[in-house]
Amino acid sequence: MIDIIARPWAFLLLALLPFVFYRAAGSFIDRTRSVKLWIALLRCAIGLLVIIELAGVTVWWEGKAGDEYICYVADVSDSVNSDMRLQAREQVIAGVESKGNEERASLVLFGESPEAAIPFGTGMTREKITAAFEPYLNKNGDESRIGGRRTDLSRALSIALAGFPAKAQKRIVLLTDGNQTDGDVLQLANAASDQYVQICPVPLSLPDFRDVVVASITVPERIKREEAFEIKSEIRSTGDAQGRLKLYVDDYLAEERQVKLSRGVATEVFRRSLEEGGDHLLRVQFAANFEQPTENDTAYAYITLPGRPRILVVSDTKASPIIDALTASRFRVDRRSPVGAPRTMLGLARYDAVILENVPAASFGENRLRLLRDYVSEFGGGLVLSGGRNSFGAGGYAGTPMEEASPVHMEISAEERPSTSIMVAVDDSRSMWLHGTSDLEYKIERFGIPPKHFDGLVTHNKAGFVKEVFKRIVLSLSPRDRVGAVGMSSDLLPARWYLRPQRVTDKQRLIKEFSSKFSRRSYSVLYPTLDEGRFYLANDPATYKQILLLTDGFVQSDENYMKFAMMVLSDGVSLSTVGVGADSNNALLDSMARWGGGRFYSAKDVKNIGEVYQKELEAPATALLIERPVSVAPVSQSDLVAGLDMNLAPTLFGYVRSRPKASADVVLAVEGTSDPLLASWKFGEGKVIAFTSAAVGSWATLWVKDWEEGYSRFWHQLVKGTLKAPGKEIYRPYLKPDGLRFATTTDVLDENDNFVNESAVSAQLFFLGEKGDIFSPAVSWNAPLLQKSPGRYESSFDVEHSGVYMVSVSGSGERAGTVETTGSIIATPAEHLSPMPDEPLLAAIASVTKGQVSATALAAATVEGLEERRRYDLGFYSMILAALLLVTEIVVRRWPAFAEAIGKMQADDSEERQVGSARASA
Repeated sequence: MIDIIARPWAFLLLALLPFVFYRAAGSFIDRTRSVKLWIALLRCAIGLLVIIELAGVTVWWEGKAGDEYICYVADVSDSVNSDMRLQAREQVIAGVESKGNEERASLVLFGESPEAAIPFGTGMTREKITAAFEPYLNKNGDESRIGGRRTDLSRALSIALAGFPAKAQKRIVLLTDGNQTDGDVLQLANAASDQYVQICPVPLSLPDFRDVVVASITVPERIKREEAFEIKSEIRSTGDAQGRLKLYVDDYLAEERQVKLSRGVATEVFRRSLEEGGDHLLRVQFAANFEQPTENDTAYAYITLPGRPRILVVSDTKASPIIDALTASRFRVDRRSPVGAPRTMLGLARYDAVILENVPAASFGENRLRLLRDYVSEFGGGLVLSGGRNSFGAGGYAGTPMEEASPVHMEISAEERPSTSIMVAVDDSRSMWLHGTSDLEYKIERFGIPPKHFDGLVTHNKAGFVKEVFKRIVLSLSPRDRVGAVGMSSDLLPARWYLRPQRVTDKQRLIKEFSSKFSRRSYSVLYPTLDEGRFYLANDPATYKQILLLTDGFVQSDENYMKFAMMVLSDGVSLSTVGVGADSNNALLDSMARWGGGRFYSAKDVKNIGEVYQKELEAPATALLIERPVSVAPVSQSDLVAGLDMNLAPTLFGYVRSRPKASADVVLAVEGTSDPLLASWKFGEGKVIAFTSAAVGSWATLWVKDWEEGYSRFWHQLVKGTLKAPGKEIYRPYLKPDGLRFATTTDVLDENDNFVNESAVSAQLFFLGEKGDIFSPAVSWNAPLLQKSPGRYESSFDVEHSGVYMVSVSGSGERAGTVETTGSIIATPAEHLSPMPDEPLLAAIASVTKGQVSATALAAATVEGLEERRRYDLGFYSMILAALLLVTEIVVRRWPAFAEAIGKMQADDSEERQVGSARASA
């Protein structure tokens, strides 16, 4: 059949053929009429063939292109478990061995990306197939080359198509569950069809596998308080199943129902209403009546409702006065202890502001302090720091991320800071060097302290503990402080100095020197050691002086240590003791500390090191606490104290000393000093306020009892001052997961709830970890939001992992509003959302390429092959035929001459034979 005519105008030359026929028929008058007719017809035929060549005519007809080549494409993504991969391997081996075409077969393995494991022509044997599948059957194998978190069928088919030779009958046997997460496989199937490549899918599944997947939760984008809305949950099941479907709202079970499922996809709808505004987490979970995988039986949705501001008060006490004051101001207030405070950014983001009420930094830890800092700077949260004995510098916040966010420096200046001198008396006697190891025989020694005796059996590395405590002490001191270390003595030898008292100018040198010199001695006389330390400290000009004794207490007992401790205390030096090891002589050490005005610590394990050194060095920090009656002095006008005459505010009975930062706004100070009492500033996207006195407790007694109205208004305005102030633009973000992709939609409104067009708005997506317990601004993605309809702006993010995500939406320009956030959770990656093969997709692939869905690779390899539409250039063959006809025409036209020549040749030959015969007779 005719396929292409490149130059149709060439057929206009057909009009010349009658003239050619006429001229040929009228020529050669010496020839017969029939001969003239043949010459004319031959010339017309030659002219027609030349016209076909000039026209560029291409014709086609169907037929098989050549030898059959088969490419086996096997899915090894995460949704195909090891049993299914083993099934695929055995099927490929059976298909290759049945066809006997090892040289004309190839293997492609794929997941997120494809790999040509065995190319054509290399011999696809059982051994090579087994070796290719081995890394994906071994749980400890390296799958990084392919990656299993996604399935891209189109890329796999693309590399398979590229491997076929040019002239061959081509077939792809596709072994997969068909659950693609990336790419467009049908588009590649159309491309394969154009190249006459037949695709025969083989669905991979386990016949007895039972699984129910809660694929997604869908809620309306706009939800109003106290208005019912639908929660649609999509559920996918491998077969008939029964179980309980549970709906949780903010981790509380809201509804539970029995469901019956059949194979395929079902939708269950809940109807709920929410009375409180703020952020809410919805969770739908399927609890089966049979054993099934549980990693994909839960889906989440995160919604945000406008409502009253929600405030979190973190306090070790009930903090009733401040909670009552804020509740009366129409705030929704939650109180939690430091242990129960949110540990994730998603949990913090549910609050508009956080108040830390006299909570020490040690109760939070470094990670949660960073979380609070980033909650303010990145998401615009409000933070109020309230003072007390465990707050600011006295609470250990100096140098932490919280000090970075605070408007005040939590360490006072070097000139005002009290200096410290610590003499560390270390026990280096034999009992401190016994270790509980398998190759050491324990020695039990008795130390007499009438009327009791103590047996010392050492089970910890006491010497290592001493070195570590000394290291922590040195690291906690400043260059204005002094430190020394002295060991035990004997009746004849004086105490040995490991470090003479000196300033802490080179901390690493001091630590290294002590560690290298600290060694075992046999002496255990304690009195000269302590007296040596007392001698140096008695005349030391430091503000705070202390002897810190590190020992297991098994020392010579003929001294009156209690009397000596009183002598030390009378010199202005405190004596604190640390019982090293679970078997230490606690009775002796506790008595020495009580009489020496210090503290006793029982450090039973190396884990107690932090508590030991931190508590012992709290004493210098007490100089930061001013516990006396103080009056309030206004410094500047601010909305924080608008309407309050702070000159009439009652007396406070304490505060924590601090220094304001350069850009901070100091509103109140302590009368007669430059110490700030109330300071605020903007930190990143949020605001932080520091009140260095207390909100509750003895420091604020008169504020709570005698200034009730002013107290409530004061705290109401402080919290209100940290909240986001609405801008000219208001953002309403919505984050919807789709596999490992997020669709971000934001409505931009003005103060009258009208849509805003042509706004410059962008989104930043943050990954909070699989459990939502980590946060780092470095793990984020930025994208501008593009307007798709009036007031609506959209974008999307591709992510790598399942887990918890948050998005913040912000604008730029004069009309920009405050940052708004929302969150979402990908509980189950798209790779695991479908527990059964996508049979409709596989059937569509087979239909497009005229293949067939088969149960096994062997059946797919024996499907009748395609007949290819083969194209031919008709002009090539027409010119060969024209050449042959030209020769024929010449013969017909010149036949008389050919006949005469042939006759003459025959006559000459006859005459020559006659002459030869006569000569023979003669």
